[in-house]
Amino acid sequence: MQAGERIRFEINAGRRGYVAIVGIDGAGAQTVYFPFQGTQPVCDRSGGRPDPSRRGQARRDTGDETFYALYSEQPFSFDVVLPALHANGCLPG
Repeated sequence: MQAGERIRFEINAGRRGYVAIVGIDGAGAQTVYFPFQGTQPVCDRSGGRPDPSRRGQARRDTGDETFYALYSEQPFSFDVVLPALHANGCLPG
């Protein structure tokens, strides 16, 4: 994938819950792709129906980027999740 190319994300959790998609690039920068520049996850009420309007765009070349699709039946905080992903690539608990 090249910088500027479009990325399409579809959510298909199968049940209602809170969702977000984040990326961490090779320089350690974090991007919230969904909800776009969001500060908290979104309650997805689709019950698993993909939404084709949820898209992102690849950033400038800063090395490999790892994407994380986050889902929980309960609300969660980016203040807890993003530092944990950045530090060790996994979530607390």
